[in-house]
Amino acid sequence: MKKSTLLLVFFAFLSIACHNEQNKTQDANTDKQGGEQSNSKNNVVKRDIPVTMDFFQITNISAADVVFTVGPYKVWEEGDSTLLNNIGYEFDGGVLTVTTPMEANNDMTSFATYDNVKVHVSCPELKTVAVCATGGFVCHDTIQTDIFQMGGMVKGNIDIDKIKCNKFRYESNGSTLLNLGHVHCEEAVIISTGDGIVNMNLEANEKAYFDLKSLTTANLTAFSKLIEGIIETKKEVNMNVETEMLDFNILEGTVNLSGRAKKQNIRKGRLAFVNNSLN
Repeated sequence: MKKSTLLLVFFAFLSIACHNEQNKTQDANTDKQGGEQSNSKNNVVKRDIPVTMDFFQITNISAADVVFTVGPYKVWEEGDSTLLNNIGYEFDGGVLTVTTPMEANNDMTSFATYDNVKVHVSCPELKTVAVCATGGFVCHDTIQTDIFQMGGMVKGNIDIDKIKCNKFRYESNGSTLLNLGHVHCEEAVIISTGDGIVNMNLEANEKAYFDLKSLTTANLTAFSKLIEGIIETKKEVNMNVETEMLDFNILEGTVNLSGRAKKQNIRKGRLAFVNNSLN
């Protein structure tokens, strides 16, 4: 399947995950029957959320951060009780969706000012993450699975320490801030077509493909037999590589290349500035 077709397929999934779930969770926040612990200081409470089915995907359409750990199925929240009442949850088809219902909070950005509001989630194996609002996704564990997919829209952030998988895919068409400590896989695809920031260390044994466009800023360390792709951004891309073959169309933007490449095939457009210090 062509990469352009794969891009359309994943963005279709991401759009459905982010927009349809907002319409489906109107009453999701009324289902909080778990235990509650309160702290009189700042009206902070902790309460468990009933998990009604197993899940392998997390979609965050809220302004709160989802903090993920690998473990048994569990969801609990902490923060200001008034704000927590605006967070909804739905379990459907293996997907946990966390939302801020629009009728309860029309201005989601105002909710993002409360740093102490967190949604804690754990499951044995996570396969997909979609961040579709101003909140984020944070994981300091190692996520391990066969195929791992991530997507970002709007202005959320994704911070993950370590991912181990066979195939890795990340796509964003918004302002997502991505920080990946280390990704170890066989094949990787990284696509950013908005004004997001991509910071990552990637070790893809066979192949790594990058499509960085529009206003994307990137700081990348990549190790792979083949590193290829397209760069067409008005911002700066810093890429340190170790590869047998580097094959890029650099059409626009400032690109700083360093590291080692046994072979390189770089085609530069008239709007591109390439600082090539590869050995």
